[in-house]
Amino acid sequence: MQLINLMCQDAEQDEVYLVQFVSDVRDTVEQDIRCAVDDYMRADGANQVLDWENFTWYEVRTHIPDDYWESQGFTPVHCGISVTITDIRDVVVDENEDLAVDILPKLQAQVEAAAAETEAKAIRTPDDLVQRLLAAGYSEEQGQMVVGLMTGQTDPETVPGVLEWLQQCFNPEWVRRLHDTMLEQALNQALAMHGVEAVRSDRVTQKDDPDITFLEAGDTYNLTLVKYEGDWYCTSLGDVLESIAGHRAIPGKVALTEPDVDPLANAGADSQPSLG
Repeated sequence: MQLINLMCQDAEQDEVYLVQFVSDVRDTVEQDIRCAVDDYMRADGANQVLDWENFTWYEVRTHIPDDYWESQGFTPVHCGISVTITDIRDVVVDENEDLAVDILPKLQAQVEAAAAETEAKAIRTPDDLVQRLLAAGYSEEQGQMVVGLMTGQTDPETVPGVLEWLQQCFNPEWVRRLHDTMLEQALNQALAMHGVEAVRSDRVTQKDDPDITFLEAGDTYNLTLVKYEGDWYCTSLGDVLESIAGHRAIPGKVALTEPDVDPLANAGADSQPSLG
């Protein structure tokens, strides 16, 4: 077996950080390590690269998990090991070297292209949304109710089952003022779903609040309504999660235009505005 000493030098701080691996004997040690880091930045670590806009050897030694290194044939050494070492290799790198210089622009372009495709394929008419729900087995009445809720034409409290749910809340009057919560519950009742749930995409950590709200449809790939970053999507939860993870376009974005309200539309004959 081969012992690899990865030494990250910080010239500014006059410090060296040591990371050790055990692997099968290989001649291209530094090249193989750099290839493993490159693959990580393009896939599992892509979100980190996009958030931080760089990725140095500091991030390599502090954020790449052990199971990833092991999948690449490098076993991290954190304590005593019981193997026969036949070769020792030292790899010296600059702690502050930005390894994402070439990858970051490509990832950013991929994200921008995905966002553009999401918008281009968005559901923009009520009929398109209703037809999408009909294709999944929902009724015309349910589809029209969803359209009314999403365009603000239907009061969530008028949806059957919402008032009953509201009365079960600890403070109904306070909940009534939470527009998003009322809308979510109304959509859940309108489609006879199994509740409003939340989940984390891989854009957030387990320490963060869930960033996805969805209506439980019984199966991850059943069509439902999913809310992500303030937008609703008429698709499956699985499709949303996979699209986010792969930086691909998210299908089924609901982008209905709320109808313009004519202030004189409901005015009577005797309520014409006066001049002067």
